[in-house]
Amino acid sequence: MIEDLKYALFNIGDWDLYLNYKQSDDDLIFTYKNITIQGKRNKINVFYDGDSSSNIGNLKYLNKINSYKSFGDTATAVNYIKYLSKILSDSRYEIYHYFLFKLAISNIKFKCITFSVVNNTSIDTFRIRCDISQVTVNSSFVDYNFVIIFKKNYECELSFYPKQPLWDEMKRCPKTNVDDIIDFILEINVDSYVDIPLTEI
Repeated sequence: MIEDLKYALFNIGDWDLYLNYKQSDDDLIFTYKNITIQGKRNKINVFYDGDSSSNIGNLKYLNKINSYKSFGDTATAVNYIKYLSKILSDSRYEIYHYFLFKLAISNIKFKCITFSVVNNTSIDTFRIRCDISQVTVNSSFVDYNFVIIFKKNYECELSFYPKQPLWDEMKRCPKTNVDDIIDFILEINVDSYVDIPLTEI
């Protein structure tokens, strides 16, 4: 697996600009755009190293804890490296990744998510939209879904809507910080859309 990983990483498109690795009999350590790749005999660990001396940006949410993953095959590990590289390049992808990580460790669960890019007339203006449905909050199924939009500069826009809307009913959360948004979902403590303490827009 160590040799497979080395050959795969040498084939990443812009690898020449970030070549940096150390190999021994038992492991192989690469650094690619502040992403650390640790190849072992039976697994590959991948994570973002924010403490690296070659730090290339001022990321707000990505760190080793919420980026760390282990893989049993080279192809999936390389795909995850490319995914993290995308996150490093744009705050909208970074906050999307962080939001899903926070949901995974909180008491907000879901069975369905849709991902789309909206307002995509240019790189500067596009936004990431995720519709999240079949939601459980604090172990209880709730009678609403929500949509979250990730904007530039780490801003978010969260709106709730009924499971079976009659028209374009929607209630918008006043919070724009991702941590505040998650806290708001947990704290409203209602099961029904009509009981959400927000004004319909």
